[in-house]
Amino acid sequence: MNHIDVVDHALPEERASRVRYVREVVLRLTREQLSKNSGIPINSLTNWEKVRNQGLSEAGAKRLVQAYRAEGIICTIEWLLYGSGNKPTSPYLSQESSVNQPIKTSEEEAIQQELKLFRQFYADSIDTIIADDNMAPCFWPGDVVAGKCYVGEAINKAIGLPCIIRLSSGVTLVRIVDIGEKAGCFNLTCTNSNSHLKVIKDAPITVAAPILWIRRRSFNR
Repeated sequence: MNHIDVVDHALPEERASRVRYVREVVLRLTREQLSKNSGIPINSLTNWEKVRNQGLSEAGAKRLVQAYRAEGIICTIEWLLYGSGNKPTSPYLSQESSVNQPIKTSEEEAIQQELKLFRQFYADSIDTIIADDNMAPCFWPGDVVAGKCYVGEAINKAIGLPCIIRLSSGVTLVRIVDIGEKAGCFNLTCTNSNSHLKVIKDAPITVAAPILWIRRRSFNR
């Protein structure tokens, strides 16, 4: 790729187009849904997609990549900013289908139906897709998990339990919650002894949702 190509693909309008592509085509989510799942303010998502306030920045791209990873989507900062490298991919797309034509299998439809029922039963809930092996062997990449949200002092009810965590930064991850040394903070522990991120100490969190529902996809069995 020559210098002119990089400059063209780095235009704010090009970046906005790629951000919309991931949300609409790969994730098939509304801005409201992506905002709820990721914790990224909907105003930020709108600004990035409509090229307001100079559009997507490097810091914004990093947040989006983290949000996509939580949804099971593989995307790089370089692609979002410059169109460099491969388009985002998902392990849940058929190997025969292109990223431009994602399909939902019957298994995916069943998962969505189960999640819909869970959300109806627990109005205050959160769900996510396990993106790494930090919680193995309890949870594996691709597993879908959901739980009932605890906030404020109620987070203490989640101590010792595997939870979906929403950090104050907006990042979502799955960890076991433990009491931190600093007031109002918690230690977040992995179950995978080989993980290089065994403990995140004194993390400020806004939501802890003990996992009540898990769906392991067929390729993880």
